[in-house]
Amino acid sequence: MRFGYSLIACLMLAEAFAANAHAQDGFTPLFDGKTLNGWKLVNTKDNFFVKDGILVMNRGNGWLATEKTFADFELRIRYRFVTPGADSGVFIRSSLEGKNWTNHGYQIQNMDNQTLGQVIGMGVKVKGEHHADVVRKLKKPAGEWQDLVIRAYGERVRVKLNGEQIAASDDVSILDGHIGLQAEGGVLEFEKVEVRTLPAETFLSGVDRLGERASRS
Repeated sequence: MRFGYSLIACLMLAEAFAANAHAQDGFTPLFDGKTLNGWKLVNTKDNFFVKDGILVMNRGNGWLATEKTFADFELRIRYRFVTPGADSGVFIRSSLEGKNWTNHGYQIQNMDNQTLGQVIGMGVKVKGEHHADVVRKLKKPAGEWQDLVIRAYGERVRVKLNGEQIAASDDVSILDGHIGLQAEGGVLEFEKVEVRTLPAETFLSGVDRLGERASRS
């Protein structure tokens, strides 16, 4: 019986350490590993669900949007493509309006090919750069986990895949809105979705201009 109590205590301690680590780096989980609390289904009904601690996007259309809106932030997503060639996207600073997906905001392309990471305007125009050659080198094949990081601050957006920058824009005019996961026919799984607000001093520590890294990224 003492062994059982010790095991429970160790598990509780591990959870406490994990929570403290998130608190120290400022990130807050958007996906709690159990439910869709904090999210809302937009133009869809049942193709987003939680299974065995994983957020599953199971084909279909529509999108899963955060209930809260975010302005300047860093978003970290650990996910994998389940179906090869799957098409999807991550919406940022987006309105809930739109027939299928948002009609006012931005999409970070998340398709299982070299277009992954492109900054795309939804109902708005946006200019930027995208490094397809870097994506080809970094992108993991379907079935393998990978990490996508999106930083939005002011008119700037930077996108990293597995630790290296793949896209950037200094032409973002919408400065606040919902974060969302776009369904577009493929199957994807998400292990982690977390966000932190970026204070003003953080802006100087990232990538300042297109194609140029500052002292810290």
